Amino acid sequence: MKLTICLDVGGSFAKGTVFDEKSNELVGGINYYPAKSEESGSIIIDNFEHIILDLYMQVVSESKIIESIMMAFPGPFDYPNGISLITGLGKYEALYKVNIKELLLEKIMNNTNMHITQQVSIQFFNDATSFAFGEYAHSQSIITKGAYFTLGTGCGSTFIEAGKSVKGQFGIPDSGMIYNELFKNSIIDDYLSARGFLKIIQDDYGDSLTPVEIYHLAISGNQQAIRVFDLFGRNIGEALAPYIKQFQPDEIVFGGQISKGFQYMEYAIRKVFDQMASDYELRVSEDTSYSAIQGLDYLKNQQGEDIFVK
Repeated sequence: MKLTICLDVGGSFAKGTVFDEKSNELVGGINYYPAKSEESGSIIIDNFEHIILDLYMQVVSESKIIESIMMAFPGPFDYPNGISLITGLGKYEALYKVNIKELLLEKIMNNTNMHITQQVSIQFFNDATSFAFGEYAHSQSIITKGAYFTLGTGCGSTFIEAGKSVKGQFGIPDSGMIYNELFKNSIIDDYLSARGFLKIIQDDYGDSLTPVEIYHLAISGNQQAIRVFDLFGRNIGEALAPYIKQFQPDEIVFGGQISKGFQYMEYAIRKVFDQMASDYELRVSEDTSYSAIQGLDYLKNQQGEDIFVK
């Protein structure tokens, strides 16, 4: 049996599971591991090797062999070549311009505790793209187009049509990502992100509370906290409106930490989107990391195909 190990790598945790050739999960749910993103490069790489080994050992037998390792990683990142370009973000600084693919491949090929095919592959994908394809995989039987956004440290975005990630069409940049596009006095990433949310807290709520604290206040019925989410929802609607209008997705899905407050943002988002699109489903992901991992398995099964359309 050939195995695919999928990892969603974040700043605090790396989450992973194992799939067989038929996309059956072989371990009990998602496993969580400390990412050690602030450590030295060698410690981070050793930690990735440890995670892969731990997942493999949960399903190990002589008939099971690792065929591919799929990793969702935050950007900036040279995904085809497996080189991290992250700097100035307080995570993975030690891996800046390091070829993670080469170092990790060497590690696992020399690890005598793992059965590995000689053609084993390690592939990297943007975490927002992986999330999008995971969500799309659940809906592809009933939709053609989907727009997927992650709201966290930054704003991740992926537009999918007929199983392909769209770029250079419908007003979508050639990169396929909209985070760097102009919006109000800056760019989208400065508004649809944790720092954009914090600015609303400071400007409107008048306090230096964290997003988590505001979320709990909103749950308790605090109207000021609910207003913070509503204002953030307005920014979401206004920033994404041009792309929704041109792309006309069948579904629009939000993920990421901030999307946990979706119920308090939904009205403001719909108020804008309803003017831009019709017959669309608007929802929030049940589990962003799980969707990213599912997306990695989906992308693995597209090997040999270009997932982008332009």
